[in-house]
Amino acid sequence: MQKLCQLILSNKQWLFNRIIEYTIEQSYSKYEPISEECFQKWFQSMIDFFVEVVKNINIHTGLASIFNIILSINKIPGICNEDIALDQLLIRHKYCRNSFLDLILQSDFSQEEAEKYHCMVESFFDSIEIKYAKYYQDKIYYQTCHDSLTGLPNRKLLNERMNDAIDNAQKKECMIALLFIDLDDFKSINDVLGHDIGDGILSGIAQRIKGIISQPDTVSRWGGDEFIILLSEVPTTEDALKFSKKILNAFEAPFEYKGYRLYVTASIGIAFYPQHGEDTNTVLKNADMAMYSAKEKGRNTFQIYTSDINKKSFEKLMLTNDLRHALERDEFVLYYQPQVNIYTGKVVGMEALIRWQHPELGLVSPASFIPLAEDMGLIVPIGEWVLYTACTQNKVWQDSGLSPLRVAVNLSAHQLQQSGFVERVMSVLEETGLEPNYLDLEITESVALQNIELTIEKLNALQERGVHISMDDFGTGYSSLSYLMRLPINTLKIDRSFVKEINTNTKKVAIADAIVSMAHSLKFKVIAEGVENHEQLHCVRTRKCDEIQGYLFSKPLTTEAFEKILRQDKRL
Repeated sequence: MQKLCQLILSNKQWLFNRIIEYTIEQSYSKYEPISEECFQKWFQSMIDFFVEVVKNINIHTGLASIFNIILSINKIPGICNEDIALDQLLIRHKYCRNSFLDLILQSDFSQEEAEKYHCMVESFFDSIEIKYAKYYQDKIYYQTCHDSLTGLPNRKLLNERMNDAIDNAQKKECMIALLFIDLDDFKSINDVLGHDIGDGILSGIAQRIKGIISQPDTVSRWGGDEFIILLSEVPTTEDALKFSKKILNAFEAPFEYKGYRLYVTASIGIAFYPQHGEDTNTVLKNADMAMYSAKEKGRNTFQIYTSDINKKSFEKLMLTNDLRHALERDEFVLYYQPQVNIYTGKVVGMEALIRWQHPELGLVSPASFIPLAEDMGLIVPIGEWVLYTACTQNKVWQDSGLSPLRVAVNLSAHQLQQSGFVERVMSVLEETGLEPNYLDLEITESVALQNIELTIEKLNALQERGVHISMDDFGTGYSSLSYLMRLPINTLKIDRSFVKEINTNTKKVAIADAIVSMAHSLKFKVIAEGVENHEQLHCVRTRKCDEIQGYLFSKPLTTEAFEKILRQDKRL
């Protein structure tokens, strides 16, 4: 072997030039060119590797030895070198083999030596090709089973490991836990700072979670801002809960990337095998539903799957599907709740409240479908329907000879921020024939403050045209006096939470007193919401509220029932 190694080492330049000749002859230029420095580096590493493998091998047993040595070595020339593409590597490898064989043929070896060295070279390069094939096969498999951003197992590999874990759990009669993790409001990071920063934070989160788990457990990136942890052998449910707390605690420290220091929270859904499903898909689905339940409970928490969650999720899914068609099927109806002058007892206004007359579920309250409508992007067309229907009905009552009343309609943030919103409101008034001063648009503090300057601009434009503006649920949000003074408001509505405890909670009584005093000093009318009994009526009357709205006088009524109390001139 020493003679062969000496031949190779003393003819490196010849070999290098011969490879170049093969390259030119075979039109190798069609491949992506590589730098001469990269090419020489690979060539030298191949020479060194050949000598290292071959120099101490017995010529009679060399073929098997070479094969075993090369297959046992992890790092060989070309592998893990990202500067060299696979097609270039294989072509270069072929030309290197041919150059080695050409050199042996031109040497002064005996025929027997030349044949043995020829076989040795062939065995060397064959072994490397097998190694190449295995490396790239493993690399392709890794890429198909791992997330490119975080390096974590992806859905494919998680499913494989989950199936293996189920097989193991069946044999050992043990329990598996799946933790479905969703980052809370992570979209805002991507929207505000860009996906580059978002991806950097995601990578940091992945590494932090990975540092918590241990073998044989798995953490997988499920997609987007979702991760799944597979705990393959869990002694008790309490162990899974403790681990979930550990994950949430890991999020308490900020994540840093490119100068940004960001705090991120997560919601976790937990499902167990076999309690919550006997196959991978079922357990995953139930963990996912439990995660959404955790979000509904306020986020930054965890929730174990229950059958009630499944029922609620199914109902939500059905509502979501049906909601898409409710408007076109004319399934929405308006109810009207009277607003009563606290001194005369006379009905002086009304609030239009939407209900959904579901063909199977009956009357669905807005609390059940309005959040869905907002998520689905349906709140604007639904809000426009409410506005048009309420104005139309109010005009019908006026034309029938009833005393003119102002109708209040709730606005969503999505409606208010729509371009052309002011023009749309005025168009509805023109189409229905309702005078602007008989329309009252209600906004909440949170809606008003989402884009305060735009809100002020649009509300001013509407108020200048005669439309009344009310601040709803006052006292539950920011309750900012500075904003209140800038907003063009006619009426302030005290939230029902204050009225409910106005005769028992001294702190809330003090706050209610302050709200009424402040509103009157700003020339606002004050309506107390949620007045349900005479004690509450006495308290709000003592505090000189102008009007009340609540079940003491009337619950929200159908069109027919509301018209009846108007014609009967029902009073407080």
